[in-house]
Amino acid sequence: MEGFYTIIEDSATMKNKYRMQKEWLMFLIGLILAGRTGYRIWRLVQARRVVTETRLRTQEAYRENELLTKRLTEVSSDAFVEREARDKLGMGKEGEVIVILPKMTNDKLQITNQSENKPNWKRWWDLYVRI
Repeated sequence: MEGFYTIIEDSATMKNKYRMQKEWLMFLIGLILAGRTGYRIWRLVQARRVVTETRLRTQEAYRENELLTKRLTEVSSDAFVEREARDKLGMGKEGEVIVILPKMTNDKLQITNQSENKPNWKRWWDLYVRI
């Protein structure tokens, strides 16, 4: 009978061994599935971020397009062309006289800066008496 119990014990040990192997195999399969699922979720989040950034860039491009369209309309108008011809090219309509004034030089500004160092009464004296 001893051999019979040994066979039963060996059979029970084998069943436990197979059950442990089955449990480890299931654990590894679950771990692999969890890892792959996590990776796919991460890729989904990254794709969502890319889509959001692309939407923002698209909206900025639409706003810039609107501004450029308005600017093109403004630049294409006759009033703009006339204003630019007057301001930058010194042109005018027939019969108009163009007067170009010289720009103020820094010499006059330096004189006023030097007079600021004088006391106020001295500046008044120089303005009216000039002796």
